[in-house]
Amino acid sequence: MRRRGQLCEMGGVFRLRVGAPAPPVLFITDEDIVISAPQELDPFPGLAASVNAIAAEYPEPASLWAARAAPPLFNPSWEAEDGGRRLSTSIGFPACPDLSQVAQLMAAYVRDARRFRTHRLVLGGRRARLRRLICARPWSEALPFADGSAALTRPEMGLSRE
Repeated sequence: MRRRGQLCEMGGVFRLRVGAPAPPVLFITDEDIVISAPQELDPFPGLAASVNAIAAEYPEPASLWAARAAPPLFNPSWEAEDGGRRLSTSIGFPACPDLSQVAQLMAAYVRDARRFRTHRLVLGGRRARLRRLICARPWSEALPFADGSAALTRPEMGLSRE
């Protein structure tokens, strides 16, 4: 069985997550959110940032490791949701010579790109130094998605002068 992984580096430390996100390791409550800092909720990106189709290249061993195009992946239902437009992206998998694995990665990439909701907020106290790739569960009246888990993908550290 093959699994898709995510790799990140933060402060010289590499973290790897393979497969689905783990169960939540913490809860984010209203008390954790710094209300004096700006917050941003982006439920839907514009069409320029949307993806509903993908093309990819991979090294083909039978062709002496030359880059070959994988069959593109299209989703007519997503195209219909996007006003009948095909919004394609392309990606290279230079270290993945297996076509079936490339197809799985392409499908996972597009599914991940269709997760639209992005919430940016500032956490204080003990939550201010969270690491990437951990899974948190919002437990808040203020957050609109308090019934599910959220993956922390891009934490940013900032210094404030107060």
